[in-house]
Amino acid sequence: MKNFKVISLIVALIMALSVFSFSVFAEETSATEPTNVTDPTDPTGPTDPTDPTEPEDPDAPVTSGDWVYRKITATTIEIIEYKGTSAKCVVPGTLDEKTVVSLASGVVKNNAEITEITIPGTLTSFSADSFMGCINLKTITLESGKLQSFDVEFCQSLETVNLPETVKAVGRFEYCSSLQNINIAAKNATLKSVNGVVYSKDGKTLVKYPAGKLANRFVIPQTVTTVADYAFSETKGNIKEIYAYSTVVKMGDNAFYGCTSKILFQADKIPAGCANAVKGKQTDVNQINIYAPTKVVSSEKATELTLSWEKVTGADGYAVYYRSGNSWKHYKNLVANQITIKNLKVGTRYTFAIRSIVKVAGNKLVGSPNYITYATSTLPVATSKIASAKNDVAIKIAWTKVTGADGYAIYHKTAKGWQHLANTTALTVTFKNLKPYTDYTFAVRTLIKTANKLVAGSYRTITVKTNLGVPVVSATQKQSGTVNLTWSAGIGSSHYQVFYKVNNGDWVLAGTYNKVTTVPFKAAKGLKVSFAVRGVRVEGGKVVAKSDYKPITVTVK
Repeated sequence: MKNFKVISLIVALIMALSVFSFSVFAEETSATEPTNVTDPTDPTGPTDPTDPTEPEDPDAPVTSGDWVYRKITATTIEIIEYKGTSAKCVVPGTLDEKTVVSLASGVVKNNAEITEITIPGTLTSFSADSFMGCINLKTITLESGKLQSFDVEFCQSLETVNLPETVKAVGRFEYCSSLQNINIAAKNATLKSVNGVVYSKDGKTLVKYPAGKLANRFVIPQTVTTVADYAFSETKGNIKEIYAYSTVVKMGDNAFYGCTSKILFQADKIPAGCANAVKGKQTDVNQINIYAPTKVVSSEKATELTLSWEKVTGADGYAVYYRSGNSWKHYKNLVANQITIKNLKVGTRYTFAIRSIVKVAGNKLVGSPNYITYATSTLPVATSKIASAKNDVAIKIAWTKVTGADGYAIYHKTAKGWQHLANTTALTVTFKNLKPYTDYTFAVRTLIKTANKLVAGSYRTITVKTNLGVPVVSATQKQSGTVNLTWSAGIGSSHYQVFYKVNNGDWVLAGTYNKVTTVPFKAAKGLKVSFAVRGVRVEGGKVVAKSDYKPITVTVK
């Protein structure tokens, strides 16, 4: 009974303490909560999670006309795609009142419609492969603006790039194998272009030679001292030869990468950097290799010869040699591209060689490894004598042999001047089908044949008059015992001499007539009589020419 009372007292004490704690908590809570508390039995719940309102994605692409862009800032954008088909594509500087400051990689990719692209000056960044695969793209023009460096790649049909005054550097233009011209605005203070090749403004650095530009030979200007990195890269064999003056003292890395041209230097010391500049299938450039003259002409006299040749780009002068037996001997160095050599032998062959020379460090003269040879001869003497034989329609001339001559040139003088008829190795020539009693003038010129030239030397002339025309005689017998003799006119004849002879007797002059006529002859029947008529030319009472004659024989009836 006593234990039960204790237990009851403890329980009562615990209950009293609980009531006290709750009262304290209730008072503290009511002091911090708002007076207007929503009834927990009728709450206003949150929005249904199955139907939310999503916030806007700031990086989502936006389409505006043919262009797709993304926002960079509230006022600037980057174009990421072109959906148009226009052949002449003009990239806008603004879209939806926002400035275009960048073109993404491949923004106009594999578009076969575009032939021209214009890029705005608002760009501050540009991806070189923006136009890769545009197989018909020929021209790219960049407008003046903020871009200071420009390069494109993988544009295999690109031919022309036009750059403004604001660009300060150009790239390699990789895989642009058709590029022929990179044009720089004239006001550009850093770069310039000459015939589509890019140089520094002062001309001291060759920056870029377009890979598709064709040339048999490209001469690096003398103002250039440095060839930049990749300057001739990927030109392959589009340039046959590249020539550099001794003013070029430095080559950039890979300057001739992918260039198979022959590279010629006017120097005995290859410019610094060539070990890195030349890679791939280039010709070895560790050599002096300038051109020799390619064409020589000459003029000849009896005891002297004059040689002249085309000037060689890069040559400071020329060395002249002559052949003596089986070896060459140096004759003279000179700056001019012409030389006269005197006191030579008449009618003698000479062979010369000419090579270009360059002046290098210490005024040392270095000759080109190749040279041109030229053979000619001093003028040979003329033949000492010409003789002639003639008739009314032909003239034969003959001359004496000239020692050392290889032949003779025959000429005929006409109203228009000398006419070359033929070359011959013989010592005679006959001219046929000429006109009777006509003057003809001929010349015989001595020839010497050399490896490069047939030299025509001195000549001798002769004038010959053909004989009078030969009359043609005819005889008729209309009456027994009478022969009627007549003849044709002989060209150039003023009179005619008529002859006869009986059987094998002597010729007898029957008479001289001043015109063509018929002369009767009486003779016994059965007698054989020969007749001949000769034309003669009488001037001042004297016979100055006689023709040949052609007799006929008749038997008198």
